[in-house]
Amino acid sequence: MDRINFKKQFLLVFTKLLAGLLFTSVYSQSKLGHNELISKLKDIPREYTYVHTNNSLFLTGEYIYYGIYCLNDQTKLLTELSKVAYVELVDRQGKSIFKHKVKLNAGTGNGDFFIPTSTPSGSYKLLCYTQWMQNGALKDIFQVDIHIVNPYQADQNGVNTISNNDSIVSPVDIPLQTISKDPSTRSLLIPLNKYVFYQRERVVLDLSTFHGTMAGGYYSISVRKKNELPTPNNDKIDRYLDSLTPDEYSFSDNIENTLFIPELRGELFQGKVLPKNQNDPIKNLKIGISIPGDHPYFTISKTDEKGHFYYNIANYYSGDQVVFEILDDDNNKYSFGMIQKPFRDLDQLHFSDLKIDLSMKDAILKRSISNQIENSYFKFKPDSTVLPRSKQIFSESLRKTYILDDFTRFKTIRETVFEYVKDVVIRRINKNKSVIRVKGYNFGTNSLALPLVLIDGVIIQNHNALLDYESANIKSIEVLRDQFIIGPQIYQGAVLVKSKKGLELTNYSSLGIPNFIEFFKSLETKKYYKQSYLESNMARKLPDYRYQILWQPVKKFTANDLNLDFYTSDVSGIYEIILQGITSTGKPISAIQSFMVN
Repeated sequence: MDRINFKKQFLLVFTKLLAGLLFTSVYSQSKLGHNELISKLKDIPREYTYVHTNNSLFLTGEYIYYGIYCLNDQTKLLTELSKVAYVELVDRQGKSIFKHKVKLNAGTGNGDFFIPTSTPSGSYKLLCYTQWMQNGALKDIFQVDIHIVNPYQADQNGVNTISNNDSIVSPVDIPLQTISKDPSTRSLLIPLNKYVFYQRERVVLDLSTFHGTMAGGYYSISVRKKNELPTPNNDKIDRYLDSLTPDEYSFSDNIENTLFIPELRGELFQGKVLPKNQNDPIKNLKIGISIPGDHPYFTISKTDEKGHFYYNIANYYSGDQVVFEILDDDNNKYSFGMIQKPFRDLDQLHFSDLKIDLSMKDAILKRSISNQIENSYFKFKPDSTVLPRSKQIFSESLRKTYILDDFTRFKTIRETVFEYVKDVVIRRINKNKSVIRVKGYNFGTNSLALPLVLIDGVIIQNHNALLDYESANIKSIEVLRDQFIIGPQIYQGAVLVKSKKGLELTNYSSLGIPNFIEFFKSLETKKYYKQSYLESNMARKLPDYRYQILWQPVKKFTANDLNLDFYTSDVSGIYEIILQGITSTGKPISAIQSFMVN
């Protein structure tokens, strides 16, 4: 490893250790003094983001596709600090049209938003930031203008209509040869073997001709029909990063309530315990945190003196609701809430004007009709969700699974366990209470600790309720016999129950489980549909009115993998290829090209 890379790796490790220490200092009443804490916070590198969008002017019924690049201000490389970024579209009044939480992998992430017909025409701002960046100035948070035209609404107050005498020259009026060969442009020019293609013809991008310029890095690529409407002129990544001069982050005296901690290990959540009787304790309570679903999540946290608790989620989970339970205590004495610090005041945002004249009517109508046709055939061209490899709560190899359909079913779980599940015993404590115990590897209950019992990922503390539950509702029972520790809690084994009907239809209240709380979950990764005419007879029969003929989300390219292909659509006109990204050495890259489809 060369000296420069070693220095960057050392700085990264040091930063993570420092940030972890400061999290403990802020939220666990450490003796670290205020001034010393502020000094150490300023040692953590600042971050900044850039978002590559597929366009800057949209019609309702279209998708905003975006790729995120988050960089470390010290190393100038893609960050390894924050693991989550936030993307938000807001209107002039500061109202959020959408807000996404996007997981970052090596400082990059992707997402999309389908613009519904309820969205008014007007000018909007797309913002992107990490939680750590919210300690900085509003000007240093990434923001670009987005214009939206809604041809389906009569109310067009968000549009500045101009007369034909003041008509705006459309960007598509620029001659093709000027775009493809203009040496004054700051962006690199993507080479093509030709610049005129037929409809439904294959186009191959061979980026290897850039040689060392792009050898290795993270890039996103958009190919779409060039706008026939005036669009906001947003900076490409190289120009944006060159002009960025972020201020120092500021930290107030009330740091515990105002500090935005970097999300180092994944999504950081904060909750609070609310006692119904003010005399009941709220400190040092053990909180079971369950996110049920096909890919569940479970952990245990502990409250501080204010009744607040914190937890990180680094792995994939499928649910969008969380269940909080106080362990070894009466849950009826408490309620729970999520802590969400408000975003800064957006009054200082400046919006560009959306201007349209009557000469653009036909272009809007034609594009709108194409969108309607494409959306009506979406089921034949669907995107798909990419499920990452989910890290199970426990190792698969340690489980013994009982599929209840493989056995004669008894009425209740109690009878089923007694007859079939030989690794589990039921101990009667008194007339009205029984508990589940898991045998150790010497087939004895060699620990007084109880097992962790979950149904669809939700912890069950009332074993009686589960034992009396109808087995007809249960698909499987899995048993683990190891002793293990989760947070401050020791368990002798685990019993993992999976219901037949799934989360939405199972009656959890009969099992003593508190109400579910909805929370702000991260986006799932998508694989976008890619049109091909090589083999599919069905594709050849369908209309193809795509204006966006390729969106390649942020992807790591290597020196041997700098090419891709796509197919043109049935829509004639000038198309524009825009590539943006960051090389492995931290250099921002922007490349463009245009071609004609006849």
